[in-house]
Amino acid sequence: MTDRDDPDLTGSQKAAVLLMAMGEKRSGRLQLGMDKDEVEELHAARKSLGQIPSEVVEKIIDEYDGKRAAMPMNQPQNRDIKLQQEQAAQRPAAKKATRQQPAAAPPKPASDAAGDGTAAPVHHLTNIEV
Repeated sequence: MTDRDDPDLTGSQKAAVLLMAMGEKRSGRLQLGMDKDEVEELHAARKSLGQIPSEVVEKIIDEYDGKRAAMPMNQPQNRDIKLQQEQAAQRPAAKKATRQQPAAAPPKPASDAAGDGTAAPVHHLTNIEV
């Protein structure tokens, strides 16, 4: 491994420098969201770097900050949306509706006054005489 002070680093090498600059805890959380291939690529890039002068690290961080600021969600007109999303993410999750048991079957209609076992007529919109 050699000292790297040339600015012609690959994207993977720059990403590895950023992760190193973030520290083990933060970079570890980011790597949890990455595919196995991406993590392996970053580790290989890290091994190829050697020592990186602080000026190069600062230059890479500045480049990242510039690109991040240019992203649509970081534009002034979208900051309110981003803030709303962050606030929504911090709210406790709403409880999921539990499936309710079906209501018990309605009681059978009472038999008519004659007592012959026939049900009393039920008036629906479809059988109302006009």
